[in-house]
Amino acid sequence: MPANIITVCDALVTAVEAGLESPLDATVARLYLAPLDLSKDVGRYVWLFPAQYSFLPASRGENNWTYSVGVIVADRYTGAGEPTATWIDERVEFCESKIFGKLDYTHQWLSFGVDGARRLFTTAGDVTVYDDLRLTEKKLFWSEMRFEFTEILDK
Repeated sequence: MPANIITVCDALVTAVEAGLESPLDATVARLYLAPLDLSKDVGRYVWLFPAQYSFLPASRGENNWTYSVGVIVADRYTGAGEPTATWIDERVEFCESKIFGKLDYTHQWLSFGVDGARRLFTTAGDVTVYDDLRLTEKKLFWSEMRFEFTEILDK
């Protein structure tokens, strides 16, 4: 059985993929290293990875688990000259609506696992909108996010 945080990351990958209008909108995967080759890779990539986890007792028979998950969105500009404001705006909008918005489970549970028995909710989310050095030097839009999710599990 995979570790809880891996199972959580896989469920989040599925949730992000389900929120895309088309599978061609982005390549979404759970990875530990971002394998981007700037000389040939084209397209939008979304990588989710486990960052940290902890637990506290919730009751005598349950634990309150907290999972920290990192997300990177990368997209290389292939046009001539500098990336345009319109091109950057589209990526910022994608990050906010398709990633940050999709991983916001503060008002509803993300149900997953066998028969949806596990329920996860978002307790925090943080975004670095873009990395100005990568954008300037490599024409690479790079946004980093960190989310915290909580669930109650039997011991």
